[in-house]
Amino acid sequence: MIKIIGFTALIILFLGIQYYAQYEVFKNLEKFYNYKNNRLFLVIGLLTANLLIINIIVRSYQNNFTFAWYTISMSYIGLIWLLNIVIVLYTPFNYFLPISLKFSQYFLAIVSVSVVFIGLYSGLSIKQINTVIKSDKIENDIRIVQISDVHLGAVNKGNYLKYIVNKTNKLKPDIVAITGDLFDETGGITDTIISHLNRINAPIYFVTGNHENYSNVEILVKELEKTKMKVLRNQSTYHNDIQIVGIDDIGKVTSASVDSICNKLQFDENAFSIFLTHQPIKFDYLKNVAFNLQLAGHTHAGQIFPASLIVKLIYPCNKGLYEQEKKYIYVSQGVGTWGPPIRFFTNNELTVIDIKKG
Repeated sequence: MIKIIGFTALIILFLGIQYYAQYEVFKNLEKFYNYKNNRLFLVIGLLTANLLIINIIVRSYQNNFTFAWYTISMSYIGLIWLLNIVIVLYTPFNYFLPISLKFSQYFLAIVSVSVVFIGLYSGLSIKQINTVIKSDKIENDIRIVQISDVHLGAVNKGNYLKYIVNKTNKLKPDIVAITGDLFDETGGITDTIISHLNRINAPIYFVTGNHENYSNVEILVKELEKTKMKVLRNQSTYHNDIQIVGIDDIGKVTSASVDSICNKLQFDENAFSIFLTHQPIKFDYLKNVAFNLQLAGHTHAGQIFPASLIVKLIYPCNKGLYEQEKKYIYVSQGVGTWGPPIRFFTNNELTVIDIKKG
């Protein structure tokens, strides 16, 4: 009962925030462009209700129509947040500088279009990010390509995975690590997805993310085990002289929850140990764990600024490479988006990590 009340309160809060975000945009547009919409509250109410309706429908009825409806709805709310950023930044500029109303109208329109273009372009493109790590625990150099947070479903479909696989194969990796949220709760595994995954020209190691848990994770894992990938569920394996340890998404990351899993695993102190987890686990929780490189995702680096500032407060390790006492954590921004297919001051990232002897 408490969980139901909490979940309902969370939905109401989410819808309230979305309503207010839309209200701010439309009221400021009325102000800048001198027009009045007498049905503004009704229009915003319907648009907000639409977000709830499509999120319910797309989980039960998955077809081209519901996918298109969901994508348009999520894109719309992403654009609303981008326009809020423009308005927040532009309002003091317009207040302090003595410029004409017409100039303000044109300038606001140009800035808004530019920001929206940047957001859409960033949400649809993939940036390759290269990192080099040195270790005396390896005999031969090794290249890892990390794929995280693809979110295959209503927005990112099989063709997007095909594009990722093609880019991955061109990088000629020795290992491919998929660190969770390969799927969104709006989609499931298909023969096309299995075919694309099997085209990866390297051993694949996979761990589950929170979005796999929102779906039927057991069914997804069973289907993934039909591919060439190795699903690691609180397990370890070896690739030549490299140990690879992978854990299921652990939900709430605490010292106790990390200990309860890691204490049951055997990290090889004599081998270079790669630790695959969906959510980044900070160094303080891993003091007694003999890993060398943790690969994680989940954060999306906030995806749309200024959410990135909030993510930094929640996750000390939220984007890129971190090092402490010859242990490394790399957190991918994710190669896909969640919700709106939009990014702002973040990137869809395909990570290339070269481990060199030294």
